Parts: sequence; structure tokens; C-alpha cells
Amino acid sequence: MIKKVSLTASVLICLSFFFLRNIHADEISDMKTQLKAMQQAMDEQARQMKIMQGKIDKMEVDRLAAGQTVSAPETPPPSSVPLKAYWKNGLYLQSPDENFDMKIGGRLMLDGAVMREDAAVKDAFGDLNADVEVRRLRLYVSGDIHKDYIYKLQLDFAGGNAALRDAYIGMQNVPYLGTIRVGQYTEPISLENLTSSNYITFMERDLPQEALVPHRNDGISFLSNLFNERATLSAGAFLNADDYGRVTSPNVNLTGRFTALPWYEENGAKLLHLGVAYSYRSAKEARYHGNPEAHLVPDFVDTGTIAVDHVNIIGLESALIYGPFSLQGEFIENFVDETEGPSNTHFEGAYIQASYFLTGEHRNYEKDIAQFSGVKLLKNFSIKDRTFGAFEIAARYSYTDLDDNDIKGGILNNTTLGINWYLNPNMRVMINYVHAHPNGKGNADIGMMRFQLNF
Repeated sequence: MIKKVSLTASVLICLSFFFLRNIHADEISDMKTQLKAMQQAMDEQARQMKIMQGKIDKMEVDRLAAGQTVSAPETPPPSSVPLKAYWKNGLYLQSPDENFDMKIGGRLMLDGAVMREDAAVKDAFGDLNADVEVRRLRLYVSGDIHKDYIYKLQLDFAGGNAALRDAYIGMQNVPYLGTIRVGQYTEPISLENLTSSNYITFMERDLPQEALVPHRNDGISFLSNLFNERATLSAGAFLNADDYGRVTSPNVNLTGRFTALPWYEENGAKLLHLGVAYSYRSAKEARYHGNPEAHLVPDFVDTGTIAVDHVNIIGLESALIYGPFSLQGEFIENFVDETEGPSNTHFEGAYIQASYFLTGEHRNYEKDIAQFSGVKLLKNFSIKDRTFGAFEIAARYSYTDLDDNDIKGGILNNTTLGINWYLNPNMRVMINYVHAHPNGKGNADIGMMRFQLNF
């Protein structure tokens, strides 16, 4: 600052001498006097500035001696905070303080099938023709807000309409109750029913799931972990709803499930899962029907609509994992109290399945929710690295019996063989062979293949 003042004074003096030769002597004397006064004033200003700078320097030295620092003035927080994006077998977004998490996911399943049926099956159910379809086309967002609040919204666009598959909000870490959810989602009954279609062993679920087990409905429920995640307890109240979340019956249904892990070793590579479930259905009518374990095939068993007072459902489930080998089975029975017939009508079904990973992997079990999830591959498929992914072979037998008392819905037996090729955690190719035998109507054979992407 002082240098700038001196420079300015010098420029003014030079300009003054430039004009002196054209100015009268008296005027020159007056101007010299004025310039001298201006110079004295600027010198005094420079002296005062030096004094002020010295005081400032002394104050700074005193602050440093006292251990204080001078910080820059705080800037106001930005109006928006950037989210961190990362990939973990799916796309995740997370706020820097981790109070907001979102997963963006989806699945695409492309199916094709060829079929052959006996004449009796053709007469009863019509021609079974080769066909292809988009079995599932889903997109969803899910996550948590402020750590304790969860949400999920999932839509399925297969078939051309946007059908609701999950739409709920909830709270976790609730004392004694664990996680509470309200909205539309799968009722807590049956291991196979609760396992995502991304991770089931075969292209379709077993026969009892289609005919005897309730699926997604509107309701409220809780899921609690017990004994250090060696057991779970879940229960809730539900209203029957359609694919758009609209309630179709005002009658309240109650469903609950208890599971236990009496044996659990090697981080789930060896385990025994046991479970029991119960559901009270208060709807005034019911219909039981189902196709073979092939979605492109029409129903082979059907009771039609039955007037009922209520229905009780009991389910028993078990699963054994021993390294690459797994064994799983369930039994489902419906006790139907008819309003216009017998009060002790029974419909039942069961399945048993086994699978084996030729490449050494094992099925992945989630202790906190008592369900199976995605397989962790030892090596992904890669042409460059000459690795082949994971291969799994599987077999299943299942049946559904919808004949009892005055109801003749039919009996269906089903054998399915499968090969699964996991290219990576997000992609697999599935081949299934289904042999279906509707009692008294011959046999049908279906060959199917699926290309699956999920994230």
C-alpha cells in the first residue's frame, strides 16, 4: 500500500514539472507550496498505515503465542449434497452421512418352451404348443432412510401392464418386534414362496406354491430375530389384493412363520433349516388351481370357486445344506370349512428337491430373514481367463391333491430335472425338463430354457 502511494506521488510531481514552463512564476510558487503540502499529507498517511500494520502484526503474534488460530469465515452449506454411487451386484446410491441408501435393481427373464402331450391330455386341456415369453420384467427401488426406515417399490412390466409386485414402507430395529412393514408384499409362509424368483433352483416354483399358498397381499407384519439369528418369528394381518394393490376382500387374514437353525457351520456352508407356518383365511370364497411347473402351460387342476366359511393352512418346511449339496422339502395342507358342504375338506401338496454344484459353490442362506439368496461364485465365466462360472444340477418331485369329499379338482404329479449355468452373480442360463402326470389324463412333457439377468 505504501509503495502505491509513493508511486502515485512521483507521477503527480513529474506531471507538474511538465507543465511548469507554460505557467507564470507566481503561479509556479503557489503550485510548489500546494504540492509540498500534498506530499506532507501523503507521508503522514503512510506513517499512520505503518503504525496500523504494526498493531495488526502484534495482535497476530499474541494469538499464535496463546495457541489460537485464525480461521476463514464459514461458507454456507450447499443446497444439495452429492450422492456416492457404487456397484455391488446392483446399483447403489448413498449420501455422505449414510443416512440415505437406495438400490436400483431389476430382473429380466426370457423363456422358451417346447411341449408334447398324450391324446387324453390334449382332449382335456387342448393343444400344448411351443411358445416364448418375457416371464418377468421388473424394476425396483429399495433402501433405507435415516438407517431405521425402509422402503421398496417394485413393478413388473411383463405382459404389457405395470403390475405391482412390492410396495411397502417400514421401520427396523424396533424393540422386541425387529422389522415392521406395511404395504403390499409376500405373506410370511413357505420357504420357497419367500425366496426370490432370482434365486429359486428351478424356473418355476413347486406345485403346492401355485395352488395352496397365499402370495402377495396388503398388510402389516413384523419379522424378529431370536437367539442370535438362530431363529426367526414373523406374523401379520393381511387383506386379499390384486396385482395393483387393490383390496378384493374386506376379510382379514392372519399369517405367521417360525424358523430355526439347529445346525449352522462354516458361515452357512453347512446348515439345517426347519420351519412351520400357519395362516387363517377368513375370505368367504376360495379357488384352488394350478399348472405343471411350466408357466406357458394351462391349469391341469382346478376346483372352481368354493363357498367357504374360513380356511386354515399349515405348512412344514426344511432344508439341508452340506457344501455343494442341498436338500429341500415342504408339506402344505389346507383345511377348508365349506358353507354349503362338508366342514372337513382337505387339500394338500408337497415337494422334495435336491441340487448339487459341480463347481464347488453352495446355496447362500440369509440368517436374518430365513431365506435363500444369490450364489457366491468361485469364478465368473470368462473367455479371456478360460473360467466357466458355476454349474448346478437339480431334481424335484412334487404333487398337488385337490380331490376331497364333494370337490374334484384333480391330482397332479410333477417331476422336474434342471441344469443351471451361473455366468456371474447377475446372469444365469436355466434348462428344465418337466414330466407332468394329471391322474386319469395321461402325461405331458415340457422342455424349457431361460436367459436371466438380475441386478
